[in-house]
Amino acid sequence: MVEAGEKSGALITAAFAAEQGREVFAVPGYLYAPQSRVQSQLIRAGGHIYLNIDDLLRTLNLTHVEMQKTARSILPSDTTGSIAIRPAWARANARR
Repeated sequence: MVEAGEKSGALITAAFAAEQGREVFAVPGYLYAPQSRVQSQLIRAGGHIYLNIDDLLRTLNLTHVEMQKTARSILPSDTTGSIAIRPAWARANARR
């Protein structure tokens, strides 16, 4: 949630999301602004603070995405450039 007034229904939506096991994030706003009260209430109630993309990735356990991208860039995109090693049982079955 980025910004919501107290009568916007955002807290009800956030409560439904939390009941369904969804993570609820709030971007903290100016402390004295009325449109930031809902975010402050969500954070106080256990919602996650969202300051940057790292907060989201860490909370959703998606921090390994960069490692996967790196691995994909290193590994060949098809099997023609890779070495296939067959296990011994497959080699034995191929001889029959």
